Amino acid sequence: MDIVDAIPVGSAGTIRFFIDHQRTSYGFPERLDWPILLQEVPVDPDGSIVATGPANVPLFEQIRTPQPDYKVPLTGAGGSSFDTGAAHVAGLNFAPPGSVSTCVGCHAGHTMIPIPDNPNDAKWTNLAPSAKVTISSSHPDINNGGQGLNDRRVRLGEGNERYWLSQPGQNPTNQWVELTFPVPIKVRNVRLYNIPKEEGLDVQVQNATIQLYNNSDQVTATNVIASKASGLLSESGTDVQFDDVWTRIVRIELNSLAGDVTGLAEVEVIAQAGTGP
Repeated sequence: MDIVDAIPVGSAGTIRFFIDHQRTSYGFPERLDWPILLQEVPVDPDGSIVATGPANVPLFEQIRTPQPDYKVPLTGAGGSSFDTGAAHVAGLNFAPPGSVSTCVGCHAGHTMIPIPDNPNDAKWTNLAPSAKVTISSSHPDINNGGQGLNDRRVRLGEGNERYWLSQPGQNPTNQWVELTFPVPIKVRNVRLYNIPKEEGLDVQVQNATIQLYNNSDQVTATNVIASKASGLLSESGTDVQFDDVWTRIVRIELNSLAGDVTGLAEVEVIAQAGTGP
């Protein structure tokens, strides 16, 4: 989690391009050289855009949510990131004529993430931080509402608050987790992490069932369209592959485990956004 969470999937409606060159002032007061809006381009449902701009001048960009809200969405708001900010390039970028620039993501890591050789591969990423998490129960010592499940901190930080544990005294094999997404996503892989043994917790999931639901109302998981078993989970992550299934809800049922309570360290949903089938 060294890189702040991107804005939630589906929250980018358009991207605005500004020029911010000096004209009558040399840095102060700023109001004499206010940025100029050059263009506004719709963001495709999969999050991609293609645009052109002038060369050798300072430029910056800003994301806006779809109408009618039309606001600058916040980064770091999808999971449990501690720092939030605006989806707005705080610095300036420029390039000589004929240059082509490519970036991945609207967050602090957009220039740090490697660009895949195949541009289509960049459309697949962990969308779990965008999901609303619902849990069957919660351990009183880790009452974080299940936000540790999609905060991307499985190997970072200290303390059990970055995990999810079920409530003691309940049947551990009747526990479940649901991730509900604000827009349709195409799921390729669900990656589940066991809680590391060195944490001193006797929680090792030996099998889980991952179910994908195609619910347009996002309320109740009722229409199962794909289901797979995980087998024994690994502390380093166990991949459960799907055939690019469109879904709104990912449900994880914990079926077999060692211990009096159940839990997970992290859930990743490797998927692509879009408009659905």
